Amino acid sequence: MTRFWRIIRESMSDVFISYSYQEREKAEQLASALENRGLSPWLAHKNLSGSTDFRYEILKKLDSCKALVLLVEPTRAPSDRLQLEYMAALESVWKDQDKLLIPILTGKGDVPAFLRPFSVWRIPDRKKDWSAFSERLADTIKESRKPNSSVHVSGDERRRWKLILDEVESSAHRIQGEEIIEGAKRHLAVTDPSNRKAMDLLSAQHRTLAQGEGRTRRSRRASSHKQTVP
Repeated sequence: MTRFWRIIRESMSDVFISYSYQEREKAEQLASALENRGLSPWLAHKNLSGSTDFRYEILKKLDSCKALVLLVEPTRAPSDRLQLEYMAALESVWKDQDKLLIPILTGKGDVPAFLRPFSVWRIPDRKKDWSAFSERLADTIKESRKPNSSVHVSGDERRRWKLILDEVESSAHRIQGEEIIEGAKRHLAVTDPSNRKAMDLLSAQHRTLAQGEGRTRRSRRASSHKQTVP
């Protein structure tokens, strides 16, 4: 394939695959199955251009594709890049109800809360079964691209997705804030362990973040209840 046609193909990706670095082998196997069915998958470690603004490039590809596949490890904390992709994927599907989103759990563990509105797949334990699994998933995505095959989402379900998206975003900000505060506390403990006033201030700020997250969740639940009560 010439460089020109490769660029054209990558710019028209059908399926955005989100995955951690540790799961790139599974992502590549799925991408191969999709290509065999005439679809164009997009993989970050192969298709990123090397631009310094990789966040913009990822969001642009994610928003323009027709289907999203999220490879999610239930017991592993997602990286900043994966958190960005999860939030953007939910928002993209919420805006475009014709877009397909398929979450795939790649290990043992419970389904994360933000994926519960969706039909979640689970990758087989045995490596020799990955190929058949990828082909079945590729067939499902290929079938979904046919006319009149999309499933329209009700208004109540769209509002529920929006609440989940807000909760994921709020949790990400809270976790980031807690990490900053914990880092500052560790730094003070080494550089100025006698400064109890600063340590107490950081601890109080940590408690405020946790309490604020609880209030935000209660407010979202109350708002959701108002929207769904006739």
